[in-house]
Amino acid sequence: MMNIAEKLGKFFCVAYKARQKKTSLQKKKVIYIESTVWFVLSVSQLMLTANYDLKAEDVFVKELSPLVVTAHQEYVPQGQIGGSVTIIERESIESMAQTNIVDALRSTPGVSIVQSGGAGGSVSTFIRGANGEHTLVLIDGVEANNPATPGGSFDLANITTDGVERIEILRGPQSLMYGSNAIGGVIHIITKKGAKENKLSLTALGGSYKTTAGSSTLVLSDDKKYLTLSASGSKTQSNISSADRRDGNLERDPYSNCSVSAVGGVKVSSSDLEFNVRKVVSEAEIDRAAGVGGDDPNRKLSNDVFVGSVSAHSELFNDLIGQRLRFEYTEHELTDVNEADISAPLDFIDSRFQGYRTRASLIEVFKPVEWFRFDVGGEYENESANSQYFSYSQFGEYKDELSPNSTSNRGVFSEVLIEPEWLGLLSIGRRYDDHSRFGGQDTWRITASRPVPLLESRIHSSIGTGFKAPTVTQLFSSFGNTSLKAETSKGWDFGYEFRIPSSKISIDTTYFRNQFRNLIQFDPTSFILQNIDNAETQGIEVSVRAPLFTKFEWLGFFTYLDTEDKTTGSSLLRRASREARSVFSYMATKRLKINFNTQWVGPRRDRNFTIFPAEEVSLGSYVLFGINGSYELSKGVSATLAADNLLDKEYQEVYGFGAPGARIMVGMKIDTNLSSLK
Repeated sequence: MMNIAEKLGKFFCVAYKARQKKTSLQKKKVIYIESTVWFVLSVSQLMLTANYDLKAEDVFVKELSPLVVTAHQEYVPQGQIGGSVTIIERESIESMAQTNIVDALRSTPGVSIVQSGGAGGSVSTFIRGANGEHTLVLIDGVEANNPATPGGSFDLANITTDGVERIEILRGPQSLMYGSNAIGGVIHIITKKGAKENKLSLTALGGSYKTTAGSSTLVLSDDKKYLTLSASGSKTQSNISSADRRDGNLERDPYSNCSVSAVGGVKVSSSDLEFNVRKVVSEAEIDRAAGVGGDDPNRKLSNDVFVGSVSAHSELFNDLIGQRLRFEYTEHELTDVNEADISAPLDFIDSRFQGYRTRASLIEVFKPVEWFRFDVGGEYENESANSQYFSYSQFGEYKDELSPNSTSNRGVFSEVLIEPEWLGLLSIGRRYDDHSRFGGQDTWRITASRPVPLLESRIHSSIGTGFKAPTVTQLFSSFGNTSLKAETSKGWDFGYEFRIPSSKISIDTTYFRNQFRNLIQFDPTSFILQNIDNAETQGIEVSVRAPLFTKFEWLGFFTYLDTEDKTTGSSLLRRASREARSVFSYMATKRLKINFNTQWVGPRRDRNFTIFPAEEVSLGSYVLFGINGSYELSKGVSATLAADNLLDKEYQEVYGFGAPGARIMVGMKIDTNLSSLK
């Protein structure tokens, strides 16, 4: 019987030797070898361990894992999922005093966050090296990506953690369940849906850069209905300059944000009816450009986002048949306005981008026996967008307008989940989409997870494909191309999660590999967008959870990433080849908890776009230290402290744009049990 190490060693040897070949036929053989070896590794390990007697008390991954809804659109224990998934729980968010989704995501293996400037600065989220627009963002199951942006991405800079129960991050192609946009991965933000007790939570924060923030969350529930209402607001009056101050940019760029959300549900007979809405309005002052002379005293970027849905979920014949029907609506409005001023009398911008999405989906679930489930579903989606852009400068006037246009997509999919006691969990699924512009697209996914009780460990693996449809802007704008095809990806991973016997120390190591084809890029020869680029990424993700003593716990995350633009042979921009995060927690008393965190980001490639043609530059590595904690003053009342970048390190995530220096935030949280007031 070969062990895991021997199998992986042989696999890497085969893959490495095969990749030395450069012909088209040999590249196809490489793909075939990798896919075959992945299948052999997964199935052989499943069969070799099939003779173990899996008792309930042995399968720790099944009994102790939190439930995940994103992977299969149905609650499944995290320890049974074959794909790579990370959960950020509410407890962790509060413990780290994180007020923004971006801050929470920085602790996720395989996820790189890049922000242009300080609070409110544009954010790109790279999952396993994929482009930012290849990440699908869901808010309570609703697709939030903006159809009006050129790539159809979603800017997470303006989403706060208020009312959020947990965040699920699924890495790798996920088009089987979610269609377009999910070729790199999925980030799912989930709002709290009721509680055992009716509760009102109030928070207030203040600190560096003249920042003030406050939020309130009301949770009401009983046996048949629930309602969660949240509202928050924040303002940073003396934010850092968006363009780096080391280039002489000293003007501060304020930022403000206001968001409200509501999630509710009621049980009617055998059906659950639910709704959710979220509205986010933000305004950030930004600069005209990066680098020297980038300051602008009055350029403003405003975002107005609305997402909402209504859904019905029913179970029939003792849960033999289930149905899930959902209707979604998303609306985005982005404005970028820069009036001429004394410092730049010839600079003027007035631009507006509007995007809309409607989506309807139906999923039928058949579960004739406990260990077998068959899902079949269909969806219809319509995206529309329009934009107006006008500017003048020393080079003259420029005007571009995208008249209202739309695209539609119809998709059907099916998935089988098999879970006999001797196997673990195996899922196999396939999907077909019919797009109004480029036609049909097939995608598929296979995942496997197998506990190894003898070693208190498990293996997990997945392989699948994804696609991203060209956006309305990419198709119909002045630089668009109605002949564009879908961008596609193929990715697989293989991981081993190990728990040290007689302890709670766990180590999860995963190797992944992705191939991206038909990437849409601007063609300087034709001056329109074309499917002209390909890329590959591969790497290793490691996460460690180690309760050291009664009062101590250490969390560690490490990502190694190797990327290649197949056209140029260079690594992809703004992706660090190595990133690490360490969080050391100390429960000093029952009331006091302190976290010491360290983040290290390796060097990255970027370009200096302030000159033409743009020159390649290198962004240096950096280390950030922070400390945060909470102290329970009395029952339901606690004080929080968060200090980031303690050494006031100067660094850049995007060339020419600044990053926050040392900052401290102090706050107060009050939780009131409304049930006890009756």
